[in-house]
Amino acid sequence: LYSSYPLKSYIKVGIDRESIFIANNTVKLNCVSTPSLCKNSILFIGTLYKQKKLEELIFAYKKAIEKCNLSIPLIIIGDGDERIELEKYVSKLGLKNYVNFFGNIENHNILSKYFSKALVCVSPGQAGLSVLTSMANSVPYVTQKNAITGGEIFNIESGINGVVYDSSSDLMEILCDISNNKDKYINMGLAARNYYKTSRSPEKMVDSNLDAISYVLNEKIK
Repeated sequence: LYSSYPLKSYIKVGIDRESIFIANNTVKLNCVSTPSLCKNSILFIGTLYKQKKLEELIFAYKKAIEKCNLSIPLIIIGDGDERIELEKYVSKLGLKNYVNFFGNIENHNILSKYFSKALVCVSPGQAGLSVLTSMANSVPYVTQKNAITGGEIFNIESGINGVVYDSSSDLMEILCDISNNKDKYINMGLAARNYYKTSRSPEKMVDSNLDAISYVLNEKIK
């Protein structure tokens, strides 16, 4: 399994616990920059399509500017069907000086530099492998509890190494909190990096696969 979340369901239908192995899904990065001590951006990274709920993020960002004078730039890295409409939406809300679109970037060295300056990585509608990518780069991940996920969301301990919020109305308050308590989110990022290194490294995923293979081979010998 890619996470322990469905474990009880498999045991419930009669599968022997000893035959189930958890190879927690993760990423291997070729380059991770040392985080900057002057973190000053909010980051989104991923393909731009409706399920990601980028409009919700942009709207909450606008509301945070109005409520708490948020001035931290929002950096959007990625391309997709929604990019043109999102750029129009940003223009309509008068946010062109605050929200920056950088298109698709696949070079890990370049991405790592963006992560090094990011206080958080936010994705309201999806929590996939970008959760682990953010953690590896010392950046806490912020997402909604009903976000689309393959199990990666369960790596987030809300308030410790990231934030999982209940409803879209909460996002504006979180953005204000980020603006007013930067050190809090820098420390969350350090906790996220430690979690990645101790619990979600590629080596640990490999070890679980090796354990599963050894189990099958031993069963065959019997």
